Amino acid sequence: KELQSKKDNLLRRINGPQDAITTLLGLRKEIIHELTDKSHQLAQERHELDEETAHEFQMAHQLAQTMQMLQQDIMKVTSSIWSTTSDLNRISQEESYLQKKLGILQEVDSAHP
Repeated sequence: KELQSKKDNLLRRINGPQDAITTLLGLRKEIIHELTDKSHQLAQERHELDEETAHEFQMAHQLAQTMQMLQQDIMKVTSSIWSTTSDLNRISQEESYLQKKLGILQEVDSAHP
């Protein structure tokens, strides 16, 4: 709208063909300047977005690595729990066996004072 208003104002002041050419060339120069500025602004915004995206990808990669390490830790803990459970079962069976042996020895001992 602002550009259209400038164009309308310039066209009202045109006096003859040479003036029209000069005016249109000036207008063309302004348009090129504004488009160049806008292009630089958009390039800067894109650069900032590219940096943000790269940072987000880096963070996602770090998160994936952390999750993988946690998964490995969980597997180690789970393995340790199974091993401990197996050990406890074995110890419980040995304890039960020793309790029976002790009972038998006590019976034999009390039968032969």
